[in-house]
Amino acid sequence: MSKFKILSFYAFTNVYDIRKKLKIIKKECEDNNINGLVILAKEGVNGTLSGFEKNLDRLIELLINEVFKCDMNVKEAFSKTAPFARIKVKIKKEIVTFGVDNISSYKQRGRYV
Repeated sequence: MSKFKILSFYAFTNVYDIRKKLKIIKKECEDNNINGLVILAKEGVNGTLSGFEKNLDRLIELLINEVFKCDMNVKEAFSKTAPFARIKVKIKKEIVTFGVDNISSYKQRGRYV
């Protein structure tokens, strides 16, 4: 059985109080031995994290229900070894680089087919 759960997640949503959210996420990850990378921007959140399953499940529920209050696209995998050595939570201009100024990804979504 694999020991570590890996979560990849993102959400295009308007992010307020970005520095406060950064501190909450970093503290939760540090307190629960969760490593990886989380990128925050005004347009949303994007991350890949690893840790013990119960800790990651608790964290993603916190992010969805309390920190961002929105649905997230979440994918999961498992690994026998820890894929990340440390936690990094960064504020960037975009969560996914489009290279286009003044675009609001959460407002200008494509139509689902």
